[in-house]
Amino acid sequence: MRQLFEAALPYMVSPVASAPVRTRLLALAVTMAAAASGCVTMNPSVVHPASYLGQRTVPGEHYAPEAPPRLLPVLDLRLEPMDRLMLVGFADDPVYAAVELQVFSGDAGEESARVLLERADTVDVYDSPGRVADEADRRTLEALFAPKAVTLQEASFEFRLGVSHHGLETALRMRDREGREIDLEVRETRGEPRFGALIAPVGAASDRPGFLPVFFLDDFSFVRRRGAEIRIEIDGQERSPQTLTRLVRGPASYFTRYSTRVVLAHWNERREATLEPVVLEPGTEVVEAGGIEWHLAWNAGHPEARSAVARSGDDAVTFLFSPALPDLEALRPGVRVDGRFVVNVNDVPGVVAGEYSVVRNDEDVRLVFQPLRGWQPPMAGPPWVSSYRYEAVIDLQGDRARLESSWTRRDGG
Repeated sequence: MRQLFEAALPYMVSPVASAPVRTRLLALAVTMAAAASGCVTMNPSVVHPASYLGQRTVPGEHYAPEAPPRLLPVLDLRLEPMDRLMLVGFADDPVYAAVELQVFSGDAGEESARVLLERADTVDVYDSPGRVADEADRRTLEALFAPKAVTLQEASFEFRLGVSHHGLETALRMRDREGREIDLEVRETRGEPRFGALIAPVGAASDRPGFLPVFFLDDFSFVRRRGAEIRIEIDGQERSPQTLTRLVRGPASYFTRYSTRVVLAHWNERREATLEPVVLEPGTEVVEAGGIEWHLAWNAGHPEARSAVARSGDDAVTFLFSPALPDLEALRPGVRVDGRFVVNVNDVPGVVAGEYSVVRNDEDVRLVFQPLRGWQPPMAGPPWVSSYRYEAVIDLQGDRARLESSWTRRDGG
């Protein structure tokens, strides 16, 4: 069991000490071992959206009739344009525990890459020339790898990350910031990969998260040991890839994993911001605001958000609300609205589900999102997403609404 637990650590990005997280890591490793063998399927859907949401409505008398029809874009949702990734772990190097290769495609079809070299207490991030990491990148990486420190640098390196009918074909050659040469190649030569999908429980050690990461790995698979060719050299020394502990019958696998379709969404970054209301023509069904496509319903002359969609290339993350998220400015003081939400990723429904509440006071609105369900292994305790809670206060005094928001996490999350 100790070997199994240790094998789970690289996948989970950061080492954590709490007992609940250790339980989840162990359960994750067990589930991954079974999935790699083909004995179980990792289904990323946790609810059926229509059944979970129901048909809730906001009573029309909750609104002040004289309020103008405006949309207050309170949702913050941004997608990282990552195409695919590969991660290989090893336990016999004195400096590094894992190497991750991420590949991105530009608008003109050009590719860039990012390499993450994981140490015991630090993650060194290398971007290929022309791919400049900005402050948003730094915040994302720090959130995903907390409590480890993150370093950012640019470097030239050779890379390839593709998938044939047999599976993964990848290669990387580079030098780290201390001059060590890193050379790895992975190639599957037999059979066909078993693909699944999951939402990865990243950021497990962050006690003050900057956002909730919806990190969805589609076409996700492990590298099977039979027929795989893996070569890892660091500073001229050959290293051995970790293997996935075999608990059930089926093909043995390395703890080398990859995904050919990655969606990473930043949901509601912690922020202080001025919200620009969007004045609407009555009956408007779709409007773009804040980089989000809002799909509207109308209730007593007021716009309500049935759904909100963020897109990046061919990828989309969709939030569905029931009742539709109300017109916050037009609610009468003293009104409270309680509802549910569901998150879909591309064509996969019900990846995350939870509840929301809106409380209208005389001078502000208080908005809470409480995720309750998200994919995780069986026997892993309460859903990891349920430890997150988002709270926002929207000050409606003056000509412009002012939002102040934050995420908190319960102990043991």
